[in-house]
Amino acid sequence: MFIRKKKYQSGHIGIIVTEKISGKMKELATISIARSPEEVSSLTAKAREWIDGADLILDRVLDSSDCCRTISSAGGTDPLETPERIFS
Repeated sequence: MFIRKKKYQSGHIGIIVTEKISGKMKELATISIARSPEEVSSLTAKAREWIDGADLILDRVLDSSDCCRTISSAGGTDPLETPERIFS
C-alpha cells in the first residue's frame, strides 16, 4: 500500500491510500484534504496508521487456524461470498 498526495486545482492536497492491483493503482481510502503543510504531515501519519491497521487485520485473517477449515467448509460455490461471512 502507498500514500499518495493528490493536488487539486484549489491548491489543497488530498491524502489517499492506494494499492497497485493488476498493474493499476486503486484508491483504497481517502484520508482527508490538507489545506496547509502542517496538515499534510499529520494526515500522512494518519494514513500510515490506517495502512498499519489494515495490514494487522489482514495478518490476523491469514494467520487464523480456523481460516482454512472455514474456507473449505464454505465450498466456494457462492461467488458473492464476502470475507466477513467466510471468516466470522
